Amino acid sequence: MVYEIYINHRVNKYVRKLKDRNLKIAINNAIYDEIALNPYEVGNSKVGDLTGFYVYKLYYKGIQYRIAYTIDDEDNLVIIALAGTREKFYEQLKRIINL
Repeated sequence: MVYEIYINHRVNKYVRKLKDRNLKIAINNAIYDEIALNPYEVGNSKVGDLTGFYVYKLYYKGIQYRIAYTIDDEDNLVIIALAGTREKFYEQLKRIINL
């Protein structure tokens, strides 16, 4: 089953600002070809403060990028909350949650 994807405006802005076109393609492929098809299997389930979130790890040119998302089974929807490098990724995600 393919889930619909909703991408947060922060993620759209982050991807738009990337200068490396191939990295943009890799992130979009990860979202639409991996996460949309099997969101429960490709991402790691988080616990504690981040319960309900999943994180997909993507390696590109030796750098680890992460994509955080939640899954809404009722609406068959995956909500992409945050994308970025691993540096301070979880602090940013916690800030988004507490807004």
